[in-house]
Amino acid sequence: MSELNDSLITSINPFIDRRYVPPTSLQQACLFDTMILTRLAKIAREHPEDMNLFIDELVAINAVLYIPETILAETAGNQGMTMERYRDLHQPLFERLSENVQVRVLSFEMIYDILATTMDQSAQAFLKFRLLNVHLNQTNKMIQHEVERAASPDEIFHALSQQKKDLGERILHLLAFVLLEDGVPDVRLFSDEEKGVYNVRRLLSADEKVLALLHIQNQASFLATYQLESFDCLLCSILNKQLNVWDEEEMAVFLSKHREGKHLHRKIRFSYSVRDVDQRQLDNQELVRFVCRNEEFRITF
Repeated sequence: MSELNDSLITSINPFIDRRYVPPTSLQQACLFDTMILTRLAKIAREHPEDMNLFIDELVAINAVLYIPETILAETAGNQGMTMERYRDLHQPLFERLSENVQVRVLSFEMIYDILATTMDQSAQAFLKFRLLNVHLNQTNKMIQHEVERAASPDEIFHALSQQKKDLGERILHLLAFVLLEDGVPDVRLFSDEEKGVYNVRRLLSADEKVLALLHIQNQASFLATYQLESFDCLLCSILNKQLNVWDEEEMAVFLSKHREGKHLHRKIRFSYSVRDVDQRQLDNQELVRFVCRNEEFRITF
């Protein structure tokens, strides 16, 4: 199966590891979707001094970053992409990450192998792998039907790849499930995707067959085990750590660099008391006021 044009990403090869090693008991397994990687790459290029703050967030949770090849392929998927352009766009990010965070790139075959090593018989491993993919794609009947007919991991990947839209998100959900099956206590996915990530995760959390496959007792346990954070969660965590360092104007300046354009129009899910929750757009000044003047304010997605 071909997920990635390796020649395009040679510039980041010194900063990634193409082996699966499970996180230790002190490490947090983390996944980034394509948009999160793209936003961080922009920060690493244009505001390297601020990148330290984002790295600190990952170091604080002792993150290990697992990136499916499909996600890397999406970062290199623009027409006209060259090795030189990919280097300029993405090498600064991976170089900075590699200084403090383990970055492991996994092919689809490797994701299957992780699950296979947890089971005694390869036939049983494939059946479970296929079944996980069937449930993960229950909202897309065409893909689900093709997965049900698949007789190998290659054919499952081909089925998933029939529709490129949300392909990265489908692979990330799968990787999260496989890591949980490998005994990883919890997995944290960073994404801003409402439909392909937030809604799918909620749907899966209420699916008793999925819970049984993953040996998880209930919906609450699933949501605690398969965690989700948005880019705004990252930004707010940084602001909270700077409460005694920056004034409100400095916070607004920071946000103006990293939260602009279409990202300002994203509806944030947040709470500002035990009982009060909301979902709406917040401009940077509103967000700063909430962070600085309400100790109970918390972004949930």
